[in-house]
Amino acid sequence: MADTPRIVLDYLAALVVETRSPAWIRTDDGGRVTGWGGDTAAYRLSSLAEGEPAGLVLPAIEGLLPHSGGPLRLPAVELNSSQFVDVHVFGESEQSWVLLTDATLETTQQAMLQQRLNEVNLVRGWHVRAADDQISRLDASGLVGELPAFSEEGERLEVAAAQIRFTVSLPAAPELASDDLVPLGRILRAIAEAATNESGYVTSVTQGSLSVLFGVLPAGATPQTHAVRAVLAAAEAFRTLECENATMAAGIASGFVSAGIVQVAGSRVFLVSGDCVRVARRLASNAGPGRLLMDEATRRDAGDPAAGSVSVDGAFSLSFS
Repeated sequence: MADTPRIVLDYLAALVVETRSPAWIRTDDGGRVTGWGGDTAAYRLSSLAEGEPAGLVLPAIEGLLPHSGGPLRLPAVELNSSQFVDVHVFGESEQSWVLLTDATLETTQQAMLQQRLNEVNLVRGWHVRAADDQISRLDASGLVGELPAFSEEGERLEVAAAQIRFTVSLPAAPELASDDLVPLGRILRAIAEAATNESGYVTSVTQGSLSVLFGVLPAGATPQTHAVRAVLAAAEAFRTLECENATMAAGIASGFVSAGIVQVAGSRVFLVSGDCVRVARRLASNAGPGRLLMDEATRRDAGDPAAGSVSVDGAFSLSFS
């Protein structure tokens, strides 16, 4: 590269500035901010202040400063919802530099390509069988027992994660009879069927909730659209069951997850990890009976199914009662 003509280097620099929105942060030997510049507004770094630990502004570099070795590159770091950057860390004498370059486009394209490849291996027939089976406490584990072809290396997917929570009155354990599980089985079956009809992938089942991912299986609309439709369909099916003192609530959040098979105590277990899964559970816990809470990304990308939702404490509420 030493013999690269200056005109080529100037062109490359201009190309980076135009397409990558570079921004930089300079820190001292204690990792405190001493200066910044470039397109910091593109990354919403509004809290930059001299003397502040850089790790508070950009948690991804916590523990990496001061840096005196060779340059470090952290690819595709998620900053905000649907925004990714490549983070470069390098140093000189008594100061370190952090360079941010936008990586949203290629990260999103890679995720879309990976999703298309995954669709070849995923078998929708599994969901049809799951919806047709009578689900009870004894056979609910079968809902996640027969998994599509996820690898042990894991897959990165952009999804809408839904948590559907319900309550139903059951007798106390000593009085519990086999036929007392029938209402629970009917509810689980109805909700699972509504989810699978909207290309949802049921990842876990408990006595009082189902976790579903949308965006894993081939679908005709956005994952968010299918997720909201599924919750509304589940609510309608829930009402027709007319279970005494039964209530339903739900939460949906969108983002990237890592999904794959892990070995636990000699068994293969399907595992999903991502902030949106945690957020969906929190939203479902905070949603009152007959309500769906969703994050901003879900409401925006769901389109018509989210019509009528109202902002409530940083989330968006939609009534289905």
